[in-house]
Amino acid sequence: AIYPVITLAIFRALKVNPKLYIITFGESLLNDAIAIVMFSTALDINSIEIRHLSAFGILRYGIYRFLSMFFVSALLGI
Repeated sequence: AIYPVITLAIFRALKVNPKLYIITFGESLLNDAIAIVMFSTALDINSIEIRHLSAFGILRYGIYRFLSMFFVSALLGI
């Protein structure tokens, strides 16, 4: 998470094109959300709540976790 922060700080200091700043911010947010969700879903697969789900249920659970993590991160970032 340090590299996007440094990149965005440099972009802000150099006053680069706002579209480039937004694209870089969005890409880093998306990568962080995916990494967090994949890691936490892999850890949660062995929990009692998840163990009974089918493969499709686990996929739905992962998508739900991704969307909630993405939007909460975006709100905190704003």
